Amino acid sequence: MGFPAAAQTSGPQKDPLDPAGLRPDPQPIGQQVTSGSRFNPSVSVIIDGGWYTDNVSGEAFEILREADGFSAGHGHGHEEEGEEHGGEQEHENGHGHSHGELERGFNLREVEIALAATVDPYFDAFVMFVFDGDEVELEEAFVTTRSLPAGLQAKFGKFLSDVGYINKQHPHSWDFFDRPLVSELLFGDHGIQETGVQLSWVAPTSQYLRLGVEALQGETEGIAAYIGEEDAVEGTARILEDAAGPRLFTGFAKFAPDLGYQHALQLGASVGYSSSFQQSIEEETYYQDHEGTANFWGLDGVYKYLPSGGTGLRGAFKLQGEYFYRTRDLDRRDVFFACEPEDLACDDPLNEFQPGDIGVQESFKDKQDGFYLQAVYGVAQRWTVGLRYDEVGLTNSTGLDGGEEWDSSKRYTAALNFLPTEFSRLRLQFARGDISVDDGEREEYNQVFLQLQVNFGAHGAHTF
Repeated sequence: MGFPAAAQTSGPQKDPLDPAGLRPDPQPIGQQVTSGSRFNPSVSVIIDGGWYTDNVSGEAFEILREADGFSAGHGHGHEEEGEEHGGEQEHENGHGHSHGELERGFNLREVEIALAATVDPYFDAFVMFVFDGDEVELEEAFVTTRSLPAGLQAKFGKFLSDVGYINKQHPHSWDFFDRPLVSELLFGDHGIQETGVQLSWVAPTSQYLRLGVEALQGETEGIAAYIGEEDAVEGTARILEDAAGPRLFTGFAKFAPDLGYQHALQLGASVGYSSSFQQSIEEETYYQDHEGTANFWGLDGVYKYLPSGGTGLRGAFKLQGEYFYRTRDLDRRDVFFACEPEDLACDDPLNEFQPGDIGVQESFKDKQDGFYLQAVYGVAQRWTVGLRYDEVGLTNSTGLDGGEEWDSSKRYTAALNFLPTEFSRLRLQFARGDISVDDGEREEYNQVFLQLQVNFGAHGAHTF
């Protein structure tokens, strides 16, 4: 696998080890398979569906959402009393579908339709729509420059951030059915998917080095959730205020030494800062508002080996891992919308709080982290097996209500993949979760996924 020896001056920048996912050689078994025709723009369609079950009456995804330190109430012990405002509804930040949650039985997870074109000598364009049941979402729509000097490239639009390794990859490129826990629980089930601008630079060196920065609107769950004044309760002074974008700023570095055509290694580092993080937890008689800043940093690495000799995937090996650490510095203010306690009338002199009154006020800090490590090995020409270990919450604490620490949550995953051609994939996956919930209690579950992915059109083969 060769890597750039100098900075690119035209065309899109592409990290050497992307896209993710072991794929068979372009030549399928038997005769050549063709898929689609040449268009301008080129069009590709990816169908992703299958069958799912678990041993907890379909509640495995709900258990995962309640993980201590990462739940809808963000582990502050109030989930049972109310639901988060700006969370299950607003916290989705416009994301109308989920890449992960399924019903037991048959599911059509999503259909992706992507269009890509070279607009002219100066710009490339890419658009992807995702169909999920009756919903349609614009997953990505961005323009990249082709002819900036000195190895520079700019991107503008809605896109998946280059932070980490797996964040910018779509589900059809993953080596497992679902996103790693650290990515999903720190950043949401879409990862960092934002509208903004990116500027990157490839160094004119013999080893691949790419540096980049991003200025993003700031709506990513977990690090830049945003509500603003539009959610304010009439007649009360909420702590949550409007903040103009961009509110999320990231930086990344990718380094890949040239190891020849059979070995490949890429190492990365990422940082991010959100100038506005907001959430509101609805209790029985008041909103618990949180507002402040958030930041994170992470490390990622991937190693790949592809044997020569035309053996397909037999002997191919991929090792991949990422670690992220997140902190949030927040202010809390409780704003009452009903009298407290509820069995007293608002005009009762024994009632301490009236609608609009401010209750508890404090400042606190949240700290969470997590990592995953996965390996995929080609056991035959068209077959691979994969193992993955996830753990989140090795650091898992809050300063809220005097401070609290929680246990970590873990998941073990095994997958068997059959890839008859570069246009299709069958996957059988088993996962066992061991999740810390309810301030120290543990919930365990088993999940089984049977997945079929088919792509046709101009979507290129992922040979490695």
